[in-house]
Amino acid sequence: MNIKGEIGKLAGAFTRTSRQYSITSAGKRLEIIRYHDGTREVRYNNVVYSRINPKSIFTHSYWDYFLPLAYLCSNPKILMIGLGGGTIAYQFEKAGVHAERFDIVEVDRDMIEIARVFYPSSKANVIEANGLDYIKGKEGMYDLIILDAYINYSIPSQFTSKGFIDDAYAALAGNGVLAINYLQDATGSHLADAFIEALKGRFDVYALETRITLYNAILIASKSIDGAGIYKAVSAGMPKEYAEANLMHSYANMKRA
Repeated sequence: MNIKGEIGKLAGAFTRTSRQYSITSAGKRLEIIRYHDGTREVRYNNVVYSRINPKSIFTHSYWDYFLPLAYLCSNPKILMIGLGGGTIAYQFEKAGVHAERFDIVEVDRDMIEIARVFYPSSKANVIEANGLDYIKGKEGMYDLIILDAYINYSIPSQFTSKGFIDDAYAALAGNGVLAINYLQDATGSHLADAFIEALKGRFDVYALETRITLYNAILIASKSIDGAGIYKAVSAGMPKEYAEANLMHSYANMKRA
């Protein structure tokens, strides 16, 4: 499976028009790209880290699948590990999510800088820190934790460790959920299996059927709510104008991992 080639074909379909902003340092290149249709992307070493379509809150990629989870409960307390350019913050804010708190932890100062250019009106509380360190001692602080931390095509191994899983479990409230963007084939399948088994040591783990994205698996690790309960909560809470059919189908048909 040639992931880079497939992503390249997808990007070509937009027909790039301009590079709007870039940062080059320490073996990495961050850039903001704009296409003819107004869509913009943040790329890290030519890997797409964020996308915003000014005509829709939806990206037709993995970011969309996190939106329903913002409606698991009223006034959720949300933590996101991995900022990218701020796509998820953009979607939550444009969809009118009323979060009691929305913290985003990002270790890379250059990523924070480019996100401020990419989505300057974000109201999220961006914290420059290592997510592994930040999450320690946050007992019951969050209703939803989103893990979307990557270096190129791989989740840093610290976020697949038992220590992180235990700390994330402790940081969640009783009905809390840890949602993970897991890029399939980014590592060997045996590593993915080991990560899922480690999650199962603390959580009930479900996988979403992601019809509109080829390679990203969305794992939902729940402390206490089963799959049917998650679907019931998000379908009741999500405004109808954002209840896109593919998303709701995925939540209705989530499977135990």
